Amino acid sequence: MRRHPHDGLTVFLVFLAFSLLCLALLGQASPGWNVVAVDSAGDIGRYTSLVLGSSGNPRISYYDVANGDLKYAEWTGSTWSIVTVDSAGNVGLYTSLALDSGGSPHISYCDVTNGDLKYARWTGVTWSISTVDSTGDVGLYTSLALDSGGSPHISYYSSTLGDLKYASWTGSTWSIVTVDSAGDVGRYTSLALGYGGNPRISYYDVTNNALKCADWTGSAWRLVTVDLTGNVGLYTSLAFDSGWNPHISYYDVTNGDLKYAKLIGSAWSISTVDSAGDVGRYTSLAIGSGYNPRISYYDVTNGDLKYAEWTGTAWSIVAVDSTGNVGGDTSLALDSGGNPHISYYDYTNGDLKYASYGPAPSPSPSPTSSPSPTPSPSSSPSPSPTPTSSPSPSPSPSPSPTPSSLPSPAASLTPSPSPASSPTSTPTPTPALTPTPTSTSASTPTPTQKTQPTPSFPIEYYAIAAVVIIVPICVIIVVLRSRKRSRLLPPPPSPSPG
Repeated sequence: MRRHPHDGLTVFLVFLAFSLLCLALLGQASPGWNVVAVDSAGDIGRYTSLVLGSSGNPRISYYDVANGDLKYAEWTGSTWSIVTVDSAGNVGLYTSLALDSGGSPHISYCDVTNGDLKYARWTGVTWSISTVDSTGDVGLYTSLALDSGGSPHISYYSSTLGDLKYASWTGSTWSIVTVDSAGDVGRYTSLALGYGGNPRISYYDVTNNALKCADWTGSAWRLVTVDLTGNVGLYTSLAFDSGWNPHISYYDVTNGDLKYAKLIGSAWSISTVDSAGDVGRYTSLAIGSGYNPRISYYDVTNGDLKYAEWTGTAWSIVAVDSTGNVGGDTSLALDSGGNPHISYYDYTNGDLKYASYGPAPSPSPSPTSSPSPTPSPSSSPSPSPTPTSSPSPSPSPSPSPTPSSLPSPAASLTPSPSPASSPTSTPTPTPALTPTPTSTSASTPTPTQKTQPTPSFPIEYYAIAAVVIIVPICVIIVVLRSRKRSRLLPPPPSPSPG
């Protein structure tokens, strides 16, 4: 039986429609970085801290530079809900965000007006705000973690004494101790709770230009110098893997590099992650599956937000956002699928931005002008813990020399990373590295060049694309050869009559 001349064409059209459909689905499903501006109401978005809720929706605490307020943004699933948490004076620097088991946010931050460490928590009805520590000028470089019972633990820096301090909620009062006072120590703190809920803190030792780490053994604070090669240890970020091994990302001032340290047994293993230009400020670290670290950070040379991921054999590094001068104050979190999410500051536009890796969202997140979906903040701090001057319930610090007195930086919006002169001689680190939030254009390093990130996709997407392209070509060849063969064949003999 001879084939109909249009059979091949029909097959070709079917395969062509299938191929176009696959291409469309491939375009929609291809993963990549999705970048949005969360809040652009003035100069806003410094000192970001990002946490993902149980459904994977991002929550971000941050500082409103224009108004001197603490703000909070939450993705509802269709829009960004934004509220002002605290506006009493100049507040909201050095924010750190954590969620309790019920998904309620808790935030530690600095009150520059009064030189205090403050703490805000959502009660389910309103924001409850309290002062944790008001002894001198305190509350810089805060880092917050909640224990299994939802009680807050905060590490922070006292600029008056030049000390690393630690506050924990006992259930009825705040217990405050000095962890390290050997010289000028305690800037760029990062706190995580390890096995048994014992705190561990990474921080910068200004006096010795070193990265240090303190952990509570159950009876005393154990202080260790992790890295002192050059001037290192700024912008620290600490995280535990599932085996309770600590990992730290930080900035090497001497070489302008991003560095990474992990504790293996009793020794710290140190490596350089990125050395292409001046990179590694504002690091944020998270540990993925297989103990593989992920780090977000700022590339000063190019003015980009960058992201590094350990693949198991090498560091994979990409520029996530290179539109303008972006990538300050990064905060990184991983969702249940291991996909990274980053909040950060856009110096060019003075905006809070958010980047997530995965299929393009639909609809795309956009900021709302009304904070009505989130309950409004309360000025009453009564439901919240009240501070105490007694540190007795908290772990006692290990003995250390008496610190030298440092003058207060309360007159400045952002205390300079280098200490002011004092009667007691204190070694001074390199010049100030933190861009001043009141004048981003003047204080932020200007990128010398711009490099656009190269999109990268998993190999399976290239395989699908190859099939989608090759199959129609093969069908065309088969159809053409079939038609040619049908023309060369002699016509079938006519059936003989009766």
